[in-house]
Amino acid sequence: EERALILAPRGRDAQVIRHLLNEQSRETQICADIDQLTRSIDEGAGTALITEEAIQDANPRVLFDWLPKQPTWSVFPFVLLAARQLSPRTASAQAIVSELGNVVVLERPISAATLASAVDSALRARRRQYQARNHLMERERAEERLRLALDAGQLGAWELDLTTWKLDASRMCKESFGRDPDANFTYEELLGCAHPEDRDRYLEAVRVAISNGTPL
Repeated sequence: EERALILAPRGRDAQVIRHLLNEQSRETQICADIDQLTRSIDEGAGTALITEEAIQDANPRVLFDWLPKQPTWSVFPFVLLAARQLSPRTASAQAIVSELGNVVVLERPISAATLASAVDSALRARRRQYQARNHLMERERAEERLRLALDAGQLGAWELDLTTWKLDASRMCKESFGRDPDANFTYEELLGCAHPEDRDRYLEAVRVAISNGTPL
């Protein structure tokens, strides 16, 4: 997940880029074509350095098709090594930048320091994305552990959206109130299940919980 992928099929470009990054203690992998690059990104990588001609000379559709399929936490960072332009960039060159999305464009020739700085910036951004992924995975694991514990104890659970007052009730919760697990269950129906003598006290407890953030 820390490696920098390199796609530069012309001449010795890939080897030169790799040598420069390896001198800076960066982990690298040279990819032979766009298909291998896309597979390697999908397996896990920190960033990808691509020469502009590597995309112009090939069919990049497999990469461009992969980009919108990224997980919600991922916006993969690219470093595009472009040829120096004396005039405004062509429409096709601009389209490549637009398709890649999260991309830094560096015009060649590039100093080793500039290249290393761009790679470091991309890697830092990617690390933050991996941290977000890990937080999401931990939250999903915690929610699964809670669900298993509730099911084992035959306890129901519900959540209430305070902006829409939409109730999200678990299957066990619905069953506890005599509802079909697949049926809709509203907050009004939940209140209707409260004993008439308890309803006002319950509503006051809800109001206090919302106002003060205290447990209900």
